[in-house]
Amino acid sequence: MATTAGRRGGGMQTAMIVRAKMITMRKPERSSPSSSLEQQNLAIFKASIEKRHKRAQDYFFGQ
Repeated sequence: MATTAGRRGGGMQTAMIVRAKMITMRKPERSSPSSSLEQQNLAIFKASIEKRHKRAQDYFFGQ
């Protein structure tokens, strides 16, 4: 039961990472004054997700 829940959570995180990547790819063409701030926030957001994702991987495969 725990593994299925974890797997579902991992899928959600992967989807979020893909969405974040899509946002970064789409952004640069539309340069707005707040784009640098947006990019900074996105970088922090991606870093936190990747950290969480790494921790989840360590938890599942490190046993």
